[in-house]
Amino acid sequence: MCTAYKERKKIDFNRYPELEAFIMCALIAGIIMIPAMILNHGYFALSNDFSAEEIPFGMLMNRAIKSGETWSWGIDLGGNLLESFGFYNIGSVFYWISLLFPAELYPRVIGWLFILKIAVAGYSSALWMKRYLHKKDAILIGAMLYAFSGAQCINIVFYHFQDVIALFPFMLAALDKMILDKKKGCFALACAVNLLCNPIFFWGTTCFTVLYYIFRFLLPNLREKGQIKNILTCFWEGILGCLISGVIVVPTFLSMMGNKRATAVLPISDWFLMTVKEWLIEVGAFFFPAESMDSYSAIVSNDWGSWGIYLPLFGLAFVLTYIFHEKNWLSSLIKCCFVMAVIPILNSVFIAFSPDRYGRWLFMFSLLLSLATAVVCEKADKYRDSLKYGLIISMGVILTFTIALCCLKRIHYDGIEIFRIHRFVLNIMSAVLGVVVLAAIIKNKRSECTKIYKGATIFFSVCLLGVSVFDYQNGALDNTGINFRIESNQYSKNVSTYLTEIPSLLKRNVLPYRYYFDEGIGYTYYNLSMTNELPSTNSFISTCHSSVFDFYRALGINRGNMSPAGPVGMQELLGARYIVTMKKLSNLKLIKHIKNANNQDFYIYANQAALPMGTLYDSYITKSEFNKVSAELRALVMLHTLVIEDQDVEKVEKQLKHAPEYIELAGEELLKRTIQNKNPNSNFETKKNTLNIRLEADKKEFAFYSIPYDRFWKVKVNGYDAEMYNCNGLIAIPVEKGENIIEFRYEYTPFKVGISLSAVGCVLFALYDRLQKNVKQKESSENNEK
Repeated sequence: MCTAYKERKKIDFNRYPELEAFIMCALIAGIIMIPAMILNHGYFALSNDFSAEEIPFGMLMNRAIKSGETWSWGIDLGGNLLESFGFYNIGSVFYWISLLFPAELYPRVIGWLFILKIAVAGYSSALWMKRYLHKKDAILIGAMLYAFSGAQCINIVFYHFQDVIALFPFMLAALDKMILDKKKGCFALACAVNLLCNPIFFWGTTCFTVLYYIFRFLLPNLREKGQIKNILTCFWEGILGCLISGVIVVPTFLSMMGNKRATAVLPISDWFLMTVKEWLIEVGAFFFPAESMDSYSAIVSNDWGSWGIYLPLFGLAFVLTYIFHEKNWLSSLIKCCFVMAVIPILNSVFIAFSPDRYGRWLFMFSLLLSLATAVVCEKADKYRDSLKYGLIISMGVILTFTIALCCLKRIHYDGIEIFRIHRFVLNIMSAVLGVVVLAAIIKNKRSECTKIYKGATIFFSVCLLGVSVFDYQNGALDNTGINFRIESNQYSKNVSTYLTEIPSLLKRNVLPYRYYFDEGIGYTYYNLSMTNELPSTNSFISTCHSSVFDFYRALGINRGNMSPAGPVGMQELLGARYIVTMKKLSNLKLIKHIKNANNQDFYIYANQAALPMGTLYDSYITKSEFNKVSAELRALVMLHTLVIEDQDVEKVEKQLKHAPEYIELAGEELLKRTIQNKNPNSNFETKKNTLNIRLEADKKEFAFYSIPYDRFWKVKVNGYDAEMYNCNGLIAIPVEKGENIIEFRYEYTPFKVGISLSAVGCVLFALYDRLQKNVKQKESSENNEK
């Protein structure tokens, strides 16, 4: 009985190698990350975007989702939750798991979720590869190569990328199942899961899946019947996946359409040419272990393009052997991907033709390289005579690259330098060691080398992930200049204390005013306000509300991905009443002094000049007049008079007087004049997606609210609908003399549209699934009758 049970378990385990891949990848990740979390009291953090964005974003989303908010005051000046975080995995199943815990525990949960993502990456890749491999060890090798490739290691600082890396192989596995096994429905579900996870990345995964279909199924079977039917089925299930995920897709699409950065395209002049530096970075990505993007060891000091794809131990050695030896779909697709990687316009296809030079699609390419390498490992005897060529070419490229880089550094070509000599040497030694180890295994001439390859792959995977984690915790300081490695505790504990402790002590309900976290100390970069969803004028996020970008452009400021301190008067205009800083200031009133567990001092000051939301204005200038004002004075002008779009002048001129004199005033005059601050708000109440305001006005005027202009705000004044006016991306509304009862209600109808599409998609999928089962039952009955 026991023996039979054990045999059954063994058979099941061999039948489902993806389960072993899951466990193995989880253990490898755990070897590196669990000790780090234990030393840090459960916290896990990395430098740059991981701590600056991923942790604060996760905490803010947790609070906002549980409170039922669609509009959050913690996203810069305020923003739509779904539009802001569709790219940051608000729809990912991994993030949903974190919602089981309170927001305060997110910095402790994030490490365990990281391990889970890596484990799922191993599982999903093994699930796809087992169709093309026969030996369990070869499948495990392929899964580990994918889960710990350079594309994974270099991007660990981008925590939300890991979700996409983990889930993408399910799309290829589902496509294979649909075409080869005639099992419908799986591809639709795979599309839905990937789309919900990250609609922006889904563009790239869709392009790659189309490419995969062309090389895997279309070209080899071009003359066979049924191709059109297969294509239509793929298209139909893709549409089903889009419908099911509509609740996330619709808001994210609207967000991207309003984001100038997302809609920018690669200029024609950059379609085909790359610089020497770009060539070196790209060659290094294939033949050397990945480095931390914030502190490259050579060529450039930093590069955020995610150029990493090195396979642990193997690099490209076995891939080169495979493509030279085989002339099949996989070999052809790999060659195609190589070409696309080195031609900018083709590379940009996967990132919607973005002008930024990104290699963020390389994780998909690494899946193909991992399979090719695993095939060679499995059939070592078949490829034995060709393996030496792959090793020789790899060693030749490594040595040539090293010599060329040293020569270019010596002649100071285009600023090429070696910035971290020890890391540079370690990279070279690791790449060389991989080739040497492979040569030793091949020379062994054992008929069964797969287990040796597997053991060596495990060792290299542990080392490369460990070095990547260490690198991101011990590389160059980020742009705050704060060194969390010299504080009292371990790195991750110090970062989490810095991020969460002080914000948790600050009052959240401060509207109609906001906080300003002193940019000079790095608070904008670290999104301290988001960890407690505090209203502030700071944020480090590239997907904030499009009207926030409009506001900064109106002031002549290129916001990029971080809200700047701005010119004189801007913080006052935005209502920054509470200044949080590490500096002692003599010109502001001290409200509170706090010291955190890192022994860091924080001071909270009162800025009495800050305008509250609802400040009254009785004059205006036009947008065209405003544009004539020098950029450094524009915020001061907005403190004194409203800026109205030219086409709205006829609507406001009966209630506001034209005040072109503000255009001519010098900065000193603007500063001397009394700011029109009547602070009319006798009551200002915030509820879920709603502002209720009671305001007193001496005459018919306009009330100015430093809220991002959004057409989904519905405003009522004294029970009647009021028109909103766009004032450089912010809002102004007309008010009556005397008491005004004002209600701002955020009614985000696209969310309802998205829910409706998801409901329709689920119903259609259920009907489609039922139809497929009926067809199978009918076919089965007919076969039985025969």
